[in-house]
Amino acid sequence: MRTRFPWWVTALVIFATACNPAQQSILNRYQFDTGGPPLTAAEGAATWCAHTPAERLDYLGIETLTALRDAGPAPDCPEPEPPAPPADPVGHAIAVHLAGHHASFEGWHCIARHESGLDPGVVSASGTYHGLFQLSATYGPHYAGVAGVAWSAWADPNVNAAIARAFADDAARLWGDPLRPWPQTSRICGLR
Repeated sequence: MRTRFPWWVTALVIFATACNPAQQSILNRYQFDTGGPPLTAAEGAATWCAHTPAERLDYLGIETLTALRDAGPAPDCPEPEPPAPPADPVGHAIAVHLAGHHASFEGWHCIARHESGLDPGVVSASGTYHGLFQLSATYGPHYAGVAGVAWSAWADPNVNAAIARAFADDAARLWGDPLRPWPQTSRICGLR
């Protein structure tokens, strides 16, 4: 049975096996005895690519990552496979319209769960917010047009998710924060 190492050890291994001489020199300063068998380049690349830049930063530190970046390109990571659509219509709508777009499937699912309890037909007590992502009736018709769907169909999970994506895209463009329309739930869901 192969010993499992923390991903950041594997990240060092992949750079050590797939880097230029300048990167190798940088990494030699950060090597340490792992006490186990070496990982293959393929195992290292898969682990490196499975973690976000923020996670790499947490473990390697800014100085190491900056030095590695300045010394040459990181390993190429393949595009991740899109998640298989869940059997439920809400999960399917999130997977098709939102997963991997500004947040993961899990992140968008969490936002919808906290906004609407995953009920696509819910309306806020004030009548202002509608559907899975509690989209504003004031701005919803505009963003429905941007998404190419009819606002009148907001209770359809696919329509609500498509409009939510238009909201997120515009928030990213205007404020650099795609989750700004959902400030509280994005915090609750650990996306901020």
